[in-house]
Amino acid sequence: MKTTSRTAPAAVVILIIAAAAAIYWLFQNPAPAPTKTAGDSAETETSPPLAGATTASPDTRNPEPAPTPTPKPTPRPEPAHVPAPPPKTARALDPGLAPPDFAGFLEWDSRKQAQAVTGRMKNPNLDAATLRFFKAAIHDPELSLLVRNNMANALLNQERKDRQLYREFIDMCRDPEQPERWRAYCLQFLAETRPYTGDKGAVDRTLFGLARGDDPLASQAQMMLATLEQRGQLRLDGEFSTLQAAVLSNETAATGDRIAALSLLGQRKAAECRGIIRQYATKPCPEQRAAIAALGQIANPEDKPIIQAVLDDPDADFLVKKAAETAIKNFE
Repeated sequence: MKTTSRTAPAAVVILIIAAAAAIYWLFQNPAPAPTKTAGDSAETETSPPLAGATTASPDTRNPEPAPTPTPKPTPRPEPAHVPAPPPKTARALDPGLAPPDFAGFLEWDSRKQAQAVTGRMKNPNLDAATLRFFKAAIHDPELSLLVRNNMANALLNQERKDRQLYREFIDMCRDPEQPERWRAYCLQFLAETRPYTGDKGAVDRTLFGLARGDDPLASQAQMMLATLEQRGQLRLDGEFSTLQAAVLSNETAATGDRIAALSLLGQRKAAECRGIIRQYATKPCPEQRAAIAALGQIANPEDKPIIQAVLDDPDADFLVKKAAETAIKNFE
């Protein structure tokens, strides 16, 4: 009996523990939520996700996949602005312009070309087809300077003058694609057209424009203007002498340009420029001979001692002394 009485309380304790364990398990493992159906409320389906949760993927009930967005092209940087090159006016000769006597002209060697052109250079009444051909051919930089020169002279030598010929020479004077030597020739040809040109103002503006600028032909243009003045075809004012004085004051000017400027100042008897001419006349330099000659042409009595000093100098350059001997005569 004592054993039975001890077992009963122990069994009760075990039952209490088992019941407590079952209740604890139920609280830790609640029943699963019911599966959603088509009739469930929209509010439940569109509930915002919890903080930190990943956005839900598209609804699996929709058989059509979500469209893939078209990627936008990556914008390219704007290209740097590159100015267009200046247009070329030098043009090659069209073989189709050649008259029968010049058929195959471009295939001839330069000697044959020159002979054919030179033979017609002094003909003052060339036919219209030959004149058109020469007028086009003088623009072709592939032809020799001799051929182009003789074609230009043939055009200038015509008895019936072409009043529009000046335009061809203006185009080539201004064209940097033409050889510099040919451009210099064209300045001379342009001056030759002035007496009968259809627009004397265009000729003068071209010559003055080149004479005032830093073009390599500036001195050549100035000489053509002075030549036209000597011929009585135009009158130059004091501005022209100022151009020559500016050349003499320019330390970077070529020696040839300075000599040309001194010659022009003497030729025009530009007494207002005597000061800068004297600077070259009183020192040994490549320009001294031209400066002495210019002072002799101006013939201001105040400059006679400078020329006499050269004559008295035993070490003076031979050609400079010769220029002084000629110049001193203008003071007598």
